[in-house]
Amino acid sequence: MKVYLVRHGKTEWNLAEKIQGWADSPLLPDDKSPEKAAEKLRGIHFDYICSSDLGRAVETKRRILDILGLKNDGNEHPEFREVGFGVLEGAPIELLKTEYAELWRKYKTYVKDFTPSDHFEGFESVKDVRKRALDKLEEIKRIYGENSTILVVAHGSIMSILENDGRELEEPAVIIENGGILELNI
Repeated sequence: MKVYLVRHGKTEWNLAEKIQGWADSPLLPDDKSPEKAAEKLRGIHFDYICSSDLGRAVETKRRILDILGLKNDGNEHPEFREVGFGVLEGAPIELLKTEYAELWRKYKTYVKDFTPSDHFEGFESVKDVRKRALDKLEEIKRIYGENSTILVVAHGSIMSILENDGRELEEPAVIIENGGILELNI
């Protein structure tokens, strides 16, 4: 199954460099990343279109589908939510990079046995995030078939986790830009 993953448009918290996770922040009114993503997706036939259930992904999907003239059937799945950062949601990203640099590095390099919730309540592990997303993709594949093409509007960290497919990294993962598109075969 071919999966096109699109990162949601730029939000107020992206601009302020705050950790979002499951907390939601509205898209910037003048952000054009959903429109740019739509143009890159033009002409592709999708057997199934869905998104995370968080508002920024739902709104990005709506804008993309409006441009492409495609029907929006909802299909909002919590399995495609961003990593839950728990008590850190709303905190400046710089705080983690400086005061908790070693923990942040373990998370961003996908250290296999790192359990961030041991340090910060509600912070999901890479392993758990990967499992919930892959389980949902496998469910969609069973329904639509291995030769299907799907579109998922999601979030930067979950996209990076899926792209790196359980590998530990030497350097911290780089998150795709807002409106960026990642193609995977599942």
